[in-house]
Amino acid sequence: MKQQEAARVIALVKKNLALPVAPHVASRLAGLKLLNDHEVLEVARSLSANQLAGLSVLPAPIPIPRELARRLRQRIEKILSPASMRRLLLVALSTSNRLDILYRAMGIGLEDTTPEIVREFQIDDGRFQFDQPLTRSILVSSAEPADIQEAHHSIAGAMLHYGESSLSIWHQYLSDPSRVPATSLIPLANELLIAGSATSAYEVASAALSSHPDGHRGEAVVTAARAALACGCFSDAESLLISHADEGASLSAPQLTDLFTATRTFQVGVVSEEPPVQRLHAQAIALRQVAVTPSHTRVVQALIEITQSWTSAPEEVYERHTNLLLSAIPSPSQESWHLSRGPLTPLIEAYLQGQQVGLLMMRHKLHDASVAFLNALLSLPMTHIGAGISASAARTLAESSRIFSPVFADVLDAIRPTHRITTEAWESHAHLPGVEAPAGSSDQFRSLLPVNQTLTRREDEVLDLVAEGYSNREIGTRLGISGRTVEMHLSNIYRKFNVGSRVELVSLLLR
Repeated sequence: MKQQEAARVIALVKKNLALPVAPHVASRLAGLKLLNDHEVLEVARSLSANQLAGLSVLPAPIPIPRELARRLRQRIEKILSPASMRRLLLVALSTSNRLDILYRAMGIGLEDTTPEIVREFQIDDGRFQFDQPLTRSILVSSAEPADIQEAHHSIAGAMLHYGESSLSIWHQYLSDPSRVPATSLIPLANELLIAGSATSAYEVASAALSSHPDGHRGEAVVTAARAALACGCFSDAESLLISHADEGASLSAPQLTDLFTATRTFQVGVVSEEPPVQRLHAQAIALRQVAVTPSHTRVVQALIEITQSWTSAPEEVYERHTNLLLSAIPSPSQESWHLSRGPLTPLIEAYLQGQQVGLLMMRHKLHDASVAFLNALLSLPMTHIGAGISASAARTLAESSRIFSPVFADVLDAIRPTHRITTEAWESHAHLPGVEAPAGSSDQFRSLLPVNQTLTRREDEVLDLVAEGYSNREIGTRLGISGRTVEMHLSNIYRKFNVGSRVELVSLLLR
């Protein structure tokens, strides 16, 4: 269901605004349930092209155009009293999900809870969560500035009362920025980043950057850029670093240089003639820039070692990677202000999940790969993972798996690094470690054909070269035909062998 809803949003925005929407962004927009198509487009129009593409940070809750938010607010006001609306605004703005903090900020006791308030959020073990993200977006987007400041003041006081001093600083700042020095926000941003709450870390670091005295902005820039990179928001990270350089700062400092290089490695891709595995290895190394805890560093180092062992110990790679995936703590949700150490940042988890998809495909487990890829696409920044190999993987799965919508393959073709690993390189599985070229000849392979099918002479030649691991481009060069002609012959071969893709064909020949 989530896949279908996200695919509908992607198609809707493409048709009406001619803009691509990253699947994880489309999933969040689809989560604003009860909006009709016209209203979804109003929200999409208010976002930048980079936000829709997942390359710039999309705040939580998702902002709604003020006029639309006011119209939607009228629906809520028909069923909620003014007092309940004020209390729900506190719920919408709070960075803590503790009920005791919430109730103190409201100035009520548990016995004062009304059914109309409880109806809007879930309560579990003394903590709350908004049941409808749309309600939260409406309340925040339509509230008057004075009401928002008052709510933040109440939340800050309740947090201080219960010892939540770190997050209370943020609410104090939003209540009255003049009373909180920007330098006090940077430790909070770093604490959030360490906890994997990258979107929240970016929001706090950006606030510190906007009000930081000139000449003392370096730490805020590094924190904000690292948080943007950890979100997979490469355009924001790049813009921060370039703007910092334009202000007279030098990007030659090792920390800034390494951050800029890592950002470009994802944003532009790995500009190299090296084989795919080496290019994937270069991107894995770039993940070190968002490994801000010992647990992050262990996961990234394991990923680097796994890419290195694809050629030396391919039989061990899948098992090692699966164990790594099971032991890692997933990143918090986009809405989280989580402060507990341990979870991964979204970019590291995206790379981890993306590599698992690749390994499943190399083992010809296409259904499992499709399920894993879809789950990752709807929650993580997957568009630039694996030096753009995500787009190739999506196209292959869309052609060979009924559950993988071509819509996702199309959008990953539209949102990807400038330089990417090509489809041909991805499909030449014999050139990637862990998959050997099928041994045999076309005579042997012809025995696998259904009884009513035969191959032409040219199809025999193409099949032989596929079996030897050549890419489409290389087959065309060897046979003196165009790439389009190679694709035509392959299409006929797929049909005759009753397979949907090169992956399935190679899997059949390996049997």
